[in-house]
Amino acid sequence: MVGKQVLDRSKMKNIVAFTAIALGVMMTAPSALAEAAPTEKAAADWQKTVNISDSGGHVMGNPDAKYKIVEYASYTCGHCANFEIKEAPLIKSNEVAFGQVSFEMRNLLRGFDDLVVAVLARCGGKDNFFASHNYWMSAQAQWLPAVNRITPETKDKLQKRDTLGHMMGIYTDMRLAPHSAKTGISDAQARACLANVPMIQSVFDMSNEGSSVLKIAATPTFLINGAVAPGAYDYATIKPLLVNK
Repeated sequence: MVGKQVLDRSKMKNIVAFTAIALGVMMTAPSALAEAAPTEKAAADWQKTVNISDSGGHVMGNPDAKYKIVEYASYTCGHCANFEIKEAPLIKSNEVAFGQVSFEMRNLLRGFDDLVVAVLARCGGKDNFFASHNYWMSAQAQWLPAVNRITPETKDKLQKRDTLGHMMGIYTDMRLAPHSAKTGISDAQARACLANVPMIQSVFDMSNEGSSVLKIAATPTFLINGAVAPGAYDYATIKPLLVNK
C-alpha cells in the first residue's frame, strides 16, 4: 500500500524564508520556466508529449485531456518513490497514452536537498524531465542517505543567507554528480542549473502554491481536474475517479 509522507511545516517555513530572502533580491522577472512550449501535435502515444503548465509542473499527455491528474511529490519522500516505480507506469500506459488523461508532476519541497534534486531533474529540459524524474525517484535509496554527508560549512551557508552556496554545497557533499550524469547531465550543466535563479524560483513558487494556496500537507497528493482527490494514492484508487471516459 502506498501511503503519504507528512510535511514538516517548520522546515517548509525555513525554505520559504531563506529562499525568498536570497532569491528575491536577484529576481526581477517572473519565472523563466514560463517557457511553456507550443502544444505538440497529436501523436499515436500521448506519453511522448510533454509541456510545462502555468504552475511550472511538467505535463505528460494531451493538453486537452478530459481528465487532468496532478501529483504533488517530493524527491525525499519514500511513498512518492514507490508510486513512481509501481503505480505511475500503469497510469501512463493505460490512461495517458490514449489521450483522455494527462499527468502532471509538481514539486512539494520538504528540504533543500529536495530542492537541489528538483532542479537537477529539470536541468535537461522538458523532453528529458520524466525520464530524469524516474531516475531520481527509482535511485532514491542510493543517493538520499548521503544527506548525512552535508558538512557544517555547507549548513553555515544557509545561516548566512547564501542559498545558492548552500545548494551547491549539498550537491557536492552528497556527491550527486554521478547520479546527475546518469540522466544525461554533466557536472558543468548541473552546476549551471543550480546557479539558475529563475529555475530555482520556479520550483519554489510551485511548491509554495501547493502548500500555502492549496494547503497540501502530505506527499504524494493528487488533484483531478483541479480538486484534491482524498484517498487517492495508487492506480487502483485513482482509476475509478476517471469516470465516463
